[in-house]
Amino acid sequence: MMKIGKDCGITQDEVTKFVGDLQAECLGAKNAHSPSSDRMGILLGDNKVYAQMLWTSTQKVHGKEFCSFINQALREDNQDYLQDLVPVVRAINTLCVERNQASKGLWPSDGICFRGGALPDKHLPFFTVGKKYRVPGFLATSFKEEVAMGFALRSTPAHLVEKQPMVLWQIKVVQDCVQVNYVRHSNVSEEEEFLFVPFSAFSVEAVEWSPDPRLQPHLVHLMAAQDNRAEPEDLPLAQWY
Repeated sequence: MMKIGKDCGITQDEVTKFVGDLQAECLGAKNAHSPSSDRMGILLGDNKVYAQMLWTSTQKVHGKEFCSFINQALREDNQDYLQDLVPVVRAINTLCVERNQASKGLWPSDGICFRGGALPDKHLPFFTVGKKYRVPGFLATSFKEEVAMGFALRSTPAHLVEKQPMVLWQIKVVQDCVQVNYVRHSNVSEEEEFLFVPFSAFSVEAVEWSPDPRLQPHLVHLMAAQDNRAEPEDLPLAQWY
């Protein structure tokens, strides 16, 4: 965190406090969402549990959560950042591709998950019907449309003079999709997070552009690839997701 923090204008003291807050939250000192079994898993050295708790941390420094720093490092392909984050990324990635008894049945209703956020106008032309692309980072979605809408609304606060256009991504996922999984060990379990691995592939099935996306979000319909390995490696990368 020191390297990426320095480049983001975050002082060493701020990074130290942030890391301390992350650790405290993961151990259950600052939240009531994670069950005691998760905390016990961390204490017993379960790196996969610890990584999931870090990914879902609500702690912030300079307005950014830990998950944002992970995706920044992946998106920028910055080796200085990644050499410290690889163990965490590896552990989260293992969650996404690992099927076990506990994860059976944890699949979105009707095979559809949702993601909400902002979508600046300059990125609209990228999302054309029929396009296939990859996302250069973990892609967090939810079983619940209302959770995704909450993220869309928070991404463009009403108090801003110029609000950002909102978007709701609706993603179809086939039952045997191999690069996504439910985040069982979470600091925000009510979000029902469904997480895709970095560089997952998607295709645009339909778009519904809102006449006023600052009030009513754009709607982009996607289909997740069944297996990333079956898709071309040189697909274009989304600059906004």
